[in-house]
Amino acid sequence: MPSQRMWCLVSMLLMVVWMAPFAPANAQPSDGEPLSLDSWADASLEAMLADCAEDGDLGRLTGRARVVMDTLIAWHPEPGSSDAFARAFVIEQHAEGLTRLGARAKAEDYRQLAAWLFDYEGDPGGVSGLPPRRGQESGWQVAQAISALRIPAADGDAGVYRVLTELHEARSEDLGEFAELVAALAVVFDAGKPENPVEQEIENPAGALDVFAHYADHAKALQMDPRRMPGPLLVHAVDAAVSAKDLEWALLRASGNAQVGALFHEIAYDSNALRRGNDALRLNEGGGFGLPVILERGGVCRHQAFFASSVGKSIGVPTVYMRASGIEIGHAWVGYLRKSSRRATWDMSEGRYDDYQKLRGEIVCPQTRAQVSDQEVAMTGELLGVPLSDRLASAALATAASRFANWEKRAMGYPPVLPEGVGAQTEDAGDGDRNTRRPRRSVRRDTLVRAEPRPATTEMRFDMLRQSAEKVPWDRHSWSLLLSWADDLSTADRQAWLDAVHTLVGRKYPDVLVSLVSPLIAAIDDPAARDAAWAWLADRVRRTPQLSLEVAVRRADGLVEMGQSDEALAAYSDAARRFAREGPFVMRALEGAQRLLNQAPDKTAAMNYQLDLYGDVFRMVPKPVSVVAPEYLRGSTYVQVGSEYASLLRRVGRDQEARQIRRALR
Repeated sequence: MPSQRMWCLVSMLLMVVWMAPFAPANAQPSDGEPLSLDSWADASLEAMLADCAEDGDLGRLTGRARVVMDTLIAWHPEPGSSDAFARAFVIEQHAEGLTRLGARAKAEDYRQLAAWLFDYEGDPGGVSGLPPRRGQESGWQVAQAISALRIPAADGDAGVYRVLTELHEARSEDLGEFAELVAALAVVFDAGKPENPVEQEIENPAGALDVFAHYADHAKALQMDPRRMPGPLLVHAVDAAVSAKDLEWALLRASGNAQVGALFHEIAYDSNALRRGNDALRLNEGGGFGLPVILERGGVCRHQAFFASSVGKSIGVPTVYMRASGIEIGHAWVGYLRKSSRRATWDMSEGRYDDYQKLRGEIVCPQTRAQVSDQEVAMTGELLGVPLSDRLASAALATAASRFANWEKRAMGYPPVLPEGVGAQTEDAGDGDRNTRRPRRSVRRDTLVRAEPRPATTEMRFDMLRQSAEKVPWDRHSWSLLLSWADDLSTADRQAWLDAVHTLVGRKYPDVLVSLVSPLIAAIDDPAARDAAWAWLADRVRRTPQLSLEVAVRRADGLVEMGQSDEALAAYSDAARRFAREGPFVMRALEGAQRLLNQAPDKTAAMNYQLDLYGDVFRMVPKPVSVVAPEYLRGSTYVQVGSEYASLLRRVGRDQEARQIRRALR
């Protein structure tokens, strides 16, 4: 029976044979100059693009680009600083996506798109009828902008290329000028029209081409120029779930208005509909639905937020439809980007009632359709001044980290062989015969190639991910990868990542710190280490009371899991009393204490404890002073704590005190 070693050798031989057609040709060093990996990669990429221009074989291009990228991952001293690394990443990503598309589309359609994206020179062989366009570079600019947005497989890249094809056929001459806008449209409309957050059906919602035409044709009239904004911000501008006609209407009405948040209050609030339900909405009276109808008839908070965010998008301002669930009633409001000459910040305050100020708001991400927190959105403002090259490098490094995750499980074909001549230079033999050369290692070899390939280990995977996050800490995709791999972190590595998150984003965005590191802490198996990590986090957010409350409750939850009920009860109670004024999360602390007290053997002592706790907290919780409708008062923390306190008083026969509390809640 063949030995395991023999099977391994056979597998490696088969891999070499399979990869042979994809292997780039070796470039040769010029006289007296060392050949760096970058030089080899650039020459290889140029050669494979030229071949693809001739034969149109995108599958072969995918394989060859992957070999280049894998070689740079394994051998390059600093792939994140390599232009060739980013270029290989872009070519591989789009060649693979177009290859998949090719199985479902006409060959000439996707090959024509490939010729545009990869900036072939001239009229590639096998591709006919290329439309004239202004500048061959426009497609490559779009290709880079899309890759920087990190299209995951779940994003449906076939949809991305469908949108690109539509835009390229209609507006090919304009796309390079608006490359980031095109990229944003491709990843937002890839799965169809953007989400409609209201229950009324939108008549003739705008498509990707409609939105592009609106932005490109009115660029000078917009509040923010789409040519000067990165894709991660533009995805919040192009996701307009209204008709092209309404976009025009809103632009004419609101052009020059930098105070997008004020638009929220232009819509009259329909209190009758909130009390009687959606059937009472005047919006349901017929006659169509759109922005002018909302302005005329009014609505509830979701219509106010929808109107303000949609009008903001029409004038070129990135906006978000924000929502949060209170204890009994949900609420929606608007967030929008404020831009100065050098920086951009998000304003999430307009229409956000008092009791929702301390709740974490959420949006549906226009690109992934996943829930994203308000503070994760706020981070995107930092991307305004980040070069596309850095965003590309960060995306490529995150892809390298994912490669290592696969190589750890199955290292077949890794590491790739170092190309011949890389890391060497030639010199005179010393006998005057310039035709006689002998190779020698460059004295600058460390700048050309690593002495050994990077090992396919978990440590190397997280090292690549760390480099990605450090390159662009404001992009949540790297952090999402970290959370997906939380179980693979060692104790030491986990603490290093906690410190890294705090250093890179947590000091400026403490909400993001809590949302990112809480799952990392919760995944710690050792109870004592987990409690120590919660204590670490509590110290980092001590100046933000509502976050201190959240962390204190999560730490108390951990104590319950450890079986330390007395310590957990003390922690819940302390959190409720210390942070009674810090919003709805205080109910989590009270409910945690109540669960433990319900299990106590001494029911009388437990009831007295609850009465003291609820009484203390109720006296400290502020009563809302301004609400648009009584329904929001009934859903407030003040009413919820007071109602439970009154119920406890009645259970022990203190009816007069209970009635006093009930009167105070009106």
